[in-house]
Amino acid sequence: MLQPEDFSDYSGATFQVYLPEGGEPVPLALREIKLHPERTQTWLRQRPFSLVFHGPAARALRASTYEISWPDEAQRHAVFIQLIMGSGPQGAVYEVIFN
Repeated sequence: MLQPEDFSDYSGATFQVYLPEGGEPVPLALREIKLHPERTQTWLRQRPFSLVFHGPAARALRASTYEISWPDEAQRHAVFIQLIMGSGPQGAVYEVIFN
């Protein structure tokens, strides 16, 4: 189970998102790690958090589950990525929620 600490050393670093159809991976830069209030239910994740990434607007991803690799390629996991802002000065903005 991924935790915020798995990402804390990579703030500002670029992760690679692999498309199911193959091709060149889409680079996403980790911009923010948001910690959410802990939950009292023991069966739920105790430390919910979310990640905000910026990526190229020209290669916007639709909301789906993608394989993502860490900048040092030490880890690779499937995560659900959703677009939260299409194209702005920093490109497309995405969020990944862990709860």
